Amino acid sequence: MVAGTSIGAINASIVTDRYRDADHGAKALEDFWQSLTVQSFQFPPLATEDPRWNAVWTSLLFGNSRLFQPTVPLWAFTAPVTWAPFTNFYDTDPMERTLAGYFHAIGPKQAQPRLIVTAVDLQTIRSVAFDSWDIAVTPRHVVATCSLPPSFPATRLDGHQYWDGGLWSNTPLPEVLACLRKPGSPGPEALADCLVFIVDLFTSDSRSSAEIRGNWDVWALRDRVLFQDKALYDERASGWVNECIDLVQRMRDRLQSLSPAQRKLVAAVDALVDESYRELRDERRLRLEIHRIARPNVEADEVSREIDFSPQRINSLISEGRSDTSRILAEIDRHGRDRSSPRSRSRLLSGPV
Repeated sequence: MVAGTSIGAINASIVTDRYRDADHGAKALEDFWQSLTVQSFQFPPLATEDPRWNAVWTSLLFGNSRLFQPTVPLWAFTAPVTWAPFTNFYDTDPMERTLAGYFHAIGPKQAQPRLIVTAVDLQTIRSVAFDSWDIAVTPRHVVATCSLPPSFPATRLDGHQYWDGGLWSNTPLPEVLACLRKPGSPGPEALADCLVFIVDLFTSDSRSSAEIRGNWDVWALRDRVLFQDKALYDERASGWVNECIDLVQRMRDRLQSLSPAQRKLVAAVDALVDESYRELRDERRLRLEIHRIARPNVEADEVSREIDFSPQRINSLISEGRSDTSRILAEIDRHGRDRSSPRSRSRLLSGPV
């Protein structure tokens, strides 16, 4: 299963569509990002201190021809009081056309691999999951999960309007687990072990305090607060579920090892354990082994943020992604994960990859 929200939904959809390639879509994903690179215009008055500002202002003023185009020219140079008539500043039609060049639709009834992307439904103000098992996930569904206000407009789909899923949760693990528990949904057997990788781009690092030197830092810090991963709670919750499953299974094994006479003496406990076991099984609870690929906060992010499409920035991020992922996989190997275990293992990938 591959899941994501916002820009992670784009990555997830490309990986899912090209998963049967020899490299499971890695080259297609890299080709996609290389195709988004833009040579920066030079703005000497604006970028004297840091050349990365050239890339930022290139995106703000001219957009990215493959993702978004400005609908309000030079809006960044106008007073906020003049923004009242506008609900967005860019058009995302280029994003939909670009994605259509990679895939037409994923699903329905696709589960190997299965794609789940999330967005916020403005009618209910709730997170929704577009699941390739239930529907055909199209480029428009992916654009919906990338519709970050106020820069981008809400995306209309089937009479509803959607905003960026990262506004609700930047790593949609609960939505993925809810999809797995739906009646008739394929997936790992109840109580199976699942290997989960969460890609976290907005980590909470108590060692580095936020420095506010100007308005741009305010916006950058706002994004860190808004999009900071909520999966830490999900990890703790999964730990509680793991402990509950382990406890019930150990008690069940111990009770079943007793003689009939001994089990009769603890019949009430036996019945309670059996009931708990059935509930866990019927709810299709899973044991999650979670590994977090966390990208640390770096100073370059305070300038570049998510709108630097210079070749240098894209190549740097690709290199960082490889390095961070390789480190996590090496740590798993060092801890001696038993690959020969007879217990079932599924793989879920979650987050803005």
